[in-house]
Amino acid sequence: MADKSMKASIQVDMDAKGVAKGVAATNRELDKLNRTARSTSRAVNVSAGIQMAEAGFNVLQTALGALDKRFSELNMTAQKYSAIAAQAAANADVARIQADMRIADALAPGAAAVSRGQADIAAGEAARIEGDAARMNQSMTAFGLAKENLGVSRDILLEGLGGGLASMMQIASGDVMGGFSSGFSNAFGTLDQLVNPTNYAFAAGNTSARGMPYDPQMERQNRLLESIDRKQGGQ
Repeated sequence: MADKSMKASIQVDMDAKGVAKGVAATNRELDKLNRTARSTSRAVNVSAGIQMAEAGFNVLQTALGALDKRFSELNMTAQKYSAIAAQAAANADVARIQADMRIADALAPGAAAVSRGQADIAAGEAARIEGDAARMNQSMTAFGLAKENLGVSRDILLEGLGGGLASMMQIASGDVMGGFSSGFSNAFGTLDQLVNPTNYAFAAGNTSARGMPYDPQMERQNRLLESIDRKQGGQ
């Protein structure tokens, strides 16, 4: 017969050092969190203070502007109807002119030197471009044509994008096969236009009268045809 009484023994081993370390670590993390919260709060307060200062400065600036406008109006009225104010204003204008003349006399050598330097630079630029005109013309032509050609390519791509959107709308409306068909057709058509040389401009020495790239063989054929035509005309 088994003993009807059941005895259970539960032993709990507690490491006091581990518990102490865990409590200390928790306290450190809480302290970090508190410091972060305090720093964030200070940052928010500083930001709010700066914004308030900016708002106050804007209000003050607006008030000063309005005050300056008002006093300017009153000053103009005084100068218009008061002989004393008008004479004082005239004297101030004369004084400013005299001061400007003194400044001009004092700075005349420097201003003249700057003007002479600007003239020398302009003359040097003209001489430099004249001496390098061939290369400069080639560079200008290449840049200008490249810019125009990029614009053409952009327009072709935008037109293709419009066709692509139309195809997507066609698919969305339920015509899936027709939409895919028009989409592929639009894509290939756009590609053909992108690589078609007749859509672009080239340097004058590398193009025919129709804007096509220069073809030496075609040029020889043209000369041959012209020779045959002249011979027939001579007969």
